[in-house]
Amino acid sequence: MNRLCFLAFVVVFPFSRLALSDLILNGSFEDPAVTNVAGFERYFAGSSIGAWNVDSGSVDLTTSLILNAAQGNQAIDLSGNVGDFGAISQDVTTNAGNLYTLNFSYAGNISSGPTVKEFAVFWGNTGSSLTQIGSYAFDTTGRSSTDMGYLNGSITNLVATSGSSRLQFVSLTDSGFGIELDAVSLTAVPEPSSLVLISLGAVGYVVWSRKRGQRNGNNG
Repeated sequence: MNRLCFLAFVVVFPFSRLALSDLILNGSFEDPAVTNVAGFERYFAGSSIGAWNVDSGSVDLTTSLILNAAQGNQAIDLSGNVGDFGAISQDVTTNAGNLYTLNFSYAGNISSGPTVKEFAVFWGNTGSSLTQIGSYAFDTTGRSSTDMGYLNGSITNLVATSGSSRLQFVSLTDSGFGIELDAVSLTAVPEPSSLVLISLGAVGYVVWSRKRGQRNGNNG
């Protein structure tokens, strides 16, 4: 790697890391820590799980004592009581017009049927009606509590239209054993114009430093 490319990388890389900071709090559902010897705690509508709010129905905060998590030791079963169709959400600070990328891991609670677990993802302005941006299903056939087979979900180019956006996950499984959700993250997509300007700045610096070095050499 020549000096020009190296310096451009040095300048742009920290910016990229900053732009990709995760906006979700408690994305792996480690807070609060479950102390119940049964290996899970049930939360009902109106309660909170760290930065997450339980919007409707009920959900279970599960531990690796009964079901392995995708990240850390805990995950969320979006179905608590039978027929509840649990929903959780989190409000995040966004910039109107910016694009965002959502990532998450999901599997199914193998403890009981149905074999296929389903859920949906919603997005929109805080305090307004949300729009469904995806629906997912997981087949638990052949899976176990220690081999959950988590899949990775990703939704790109989410547009924020205000300074506060809401992300919501909703169970579509009429059972007390639903989707296991974990490792949720939301990152801003760097604006191409910003990356170009920084790259040009790095190139300009290298050209200037080379010319300066040449002048100093000629004077010597």
